[in-house]
Amino acid sequence: MPVAAPIALAALATLTLAVGLVLALSNRYGQGVRGPTELSAASVSPGDAGTGVYRLVALGDSLTAGTGDARAGGYAGRLQKLLEARGWRTSLVNLAVPGAESGEVLARLSEPEVRASVAAASLLLVSAGGNDLSHTLRPVSGRALADPEPAREAARANMVALVREFRRVNSTAAIRLIGIYNPFEVAPTEEPAARALLASWNGVLEAAADTDSGAVLVPIADLFHGHPERLASDAYHPGAEGHALIADRIQQTLPAPHPPSPSPP
Repeated sequence: MPVAAPIALAALATLTLAVGLVLALSNRYGQGVRGPTELSAASVSPGDAGTGVYRLVALGDSLTAGTGDARAGGYAGRLQKLLEARGWRTSLVNLAVPGAESGEVLARLSEPEVRASVAAASLLLVSAGGNDLSHTLRPVSGRALADPEPAREAARANMVALVREFRRVNSTAAIRLIGIYNPFEVAPTEEPAARALLASWNGVLEAAADTDSGAVLVPIADLFHGHPERLASDAYHPGAEGHALIADRIQQTLPAPHPPSPSPP
């Protein structure tokens, strides 16, 4: 096969992803990009420390914000309910911003309220990198595609810095990075290139997780491959079933916790 053929194949697969991603970003699927979530005074509670409360703090993009499953709070809200069903006392602060890129998630750690929540966390949940990819895949002049390599390397640096900063602020919290999935149908001839593209971006997250013993990449691509029914009505974000499966997979990565100590009589 000529060298140009695999290059063209990769470009075609990339374009398949790009078209769907751009439609989603341009509100074709009804998903707007909003500003940062406001923190209420009650969202940071130093009184939780040492009381047996397992504090979940979530940051990232629309996946973590719960888009597609807002009523249940998305995977973060569902994970909280799973843990409570196991008898844990929990609290949840969700700081995710739909549309955020990895650099914007990292920048949020400069906000005092966000740092306070991170410092008090037992578990840090993060989805980032998907928008870095989707924003890179915008077609240029209707045909050519921007080179995703610089954006991928920038995302790698951002995610490594994010994990490092998490650990600087909080020395004990578990960190779970949520993987990237492809919500779009890909022709069989394009699938190898599409899988390679997705794997390379999930490799960015895995590299960041590998820098800290308490960080784990939670892969989710397989949950949606061949399962469009697990997506929301926008055919882009996870629906209720998709978010529930993500929550269950995260739970499987968590060690069995010690139950909260009973209050003294």
